[in-house]
Amino acid sequence: MQNTAVESDDTHTELRDRARQGLHNFLDLMKGIISDGIRAGEFKADLDSEALASFAFSLLEGGILLSKLDGDNKHMHTNTAIFSSYLEQCCLKSG
Repeated sequence: MQNTAVESDDTHTELRDRARQGLHNFLDLMKGIISDGIRAGEFKADLDSEALASFAFSLLEGGILLSKLDGDNKHMHTNTAIFSSYLEQCCLKSG
């Protein structure tokens, strides 16, 4: 999705719009999963599902970009560890 967004942002509005729609569809899916976790009592009730979905997606896309550019998956591993820690410390319901 990142490649499509970067390549089409100024030159191909239809492709950019399709990439944007794909982004929104993916974020909506993630927000739904987070909301299900809130309802199930796994996540804190006041968790901002939109912010968490955006953060998770950004870590994923950024990790992919850096790992591809560097030829090393260490960036994905780092982002996964950071996100897991963030979830445990800030998002999961204690108890």
